[in-house]
Amino acid sequence: AGPPAGAAEVRVDDVRLTGGGPAGESETFESAQPGWGPFVKGDAGGAFDARTHLAQRHDPYTRAGWNGRTVDDVITGDWSLKAHEERQGLVYRTVPQTARFEPGHAYEVSFRYQSALADSYAWVTGYDKGTSSVETRRTPVPERRATERFAERVVAGCGDVWVGLRSLQAERPGADFVLDDFAVKDLGPDPEAQACGSLDVAAGSPAFEQGTAGDVTTTFVNLEDEAAQDAEVTLTVPGGWDVSGDGHGGTVEPGGKLVTTWKVTPPAGAPYDTYEIRATAAYTAGGQAKTLDALTTVRTLPPPPTADAWASDLDWVSAANGWGPVERDRSNGDLGASDGTPIVVGGQAFAKGLGTHAPADVRYFLGGRCAAFTATVGVDDVQATRGSVRYKVVADGVVKATSPVLRAADPAHELSADLTGARYVDLVVDDGGDGNGNDHADWGGARFSCA
Repeated sequence: AGPPAGAAEVRVDDVRLTGGGPAGESETFESAQPGWGPFVKGDAGGAFDARTHLAQRHDPYTRAGWNGRTVDDVITGDWSLKAHEERQGLVYRTVPQTARFEPGHAYEVSFRYQSALADSYAWVTGYDKGTSSVETRRTPVPERRATERFAERVVAGCGDVWVGLRSLQAERPGADFVLDDFAVKDLGPDPEAQACGSLDVAAGSPAFEQGTAGDVTTTFVNLEDEAAQDAEVTLTVPGGWDVSGDGHGGTVEPGGKLVTTWKVTPPAGAPYDTYEIRATAAYTAGGQAKTLDALTTVRTLPPPPTADAWASDLDWVSAANGWGPVERDRSNGDLGASDGTPIVVGGQAFAKGLGTHAPADVRYFLGGRCAAFTATVGVDDVQATRGSVRYKVVADGVVKATSPVLRAADPAHELSADLTGARYVDLVVDDGGDGNGNDHADWGGARFSCA
């Protein structure tokens, strides 16, 4: 017979006890304890080595201004926690064993920091309950090249609350964030009722065509220990836009979902821009009214080309890539933007073009204005012996041109497609049927003939 329910056999080995100084009001990272103080690694980078580390003071080499540094590696004392050009995702976060948030209490979370670039990191608050991990707030970190203090009020009420750092871009050059003097201060009991659930709002497409309805889906999940009564989700769209859908859900049981698909239509004359769509879920649990909010953004379509144009000079509708982002006028590199090399296929160099990695799909809106597409394609010469790819040009769902499987040693292939009357075109690359390792696929001189 096995162990009783709830019991498990655990083995440990090579246990090490490290002495530390007395606990203070804040984490200064000056202790000899290994790790990142109160933080554990998040999902950014997966199993790759983290780019976050405890930075040690070595003046002047660790000060801003040395060898192009824009922020200090260390803020106070001899050690600080530094995130360096991190991969996209959750960099680090607390756990209940390192920072305890008692339900029904309010807290001030604070730290001192320097941040090299805006739009690179966000400070996040969330909670874990059962198998769910929910982010409840995401605060963008501004560029601050002199030390400043960050402080936010956090009310604990659902699950195990945590805070942490999220990287918003992958391996952005120069994106350094340095943190020190992290503190969690208990402000005492708070009567504010915290919603225990999640709300997600997702657009069916990253770009909506002006005058045409697109899908937006909202998903409310009840994580309360009891039923959510009178549950309703509403959707708020920009002024002049139309929205239709029924977000009334009545009673949602614990663990249950309320999923609503909305039809959202931007005006026919809506300018090419990015717009916010907000969702709100309201319900009652335990006799208390509670709400959740969520936000997404969508773009309207860019204007179609009115003359011959390089593909790399046009805004695309969407771009999917097998490794890192699609690159403009350079080959595919690593996970960061603009980290590729010049486009070279079969010894031919191209100043203009797209760098992709299989599987890839880059979609453009042509609006019936273009007659043809041409490109010189093949595996980039940076892959000397490995890589195999196949190209397709798809107009309004119809394949207009395809290439044979092209390998690293093959010469460049000339690809052309008739796009007469096409509203949309997809530039597609697959892996040639043998996996996508080393499949750096160039579209050299990619150009649309339009009028």
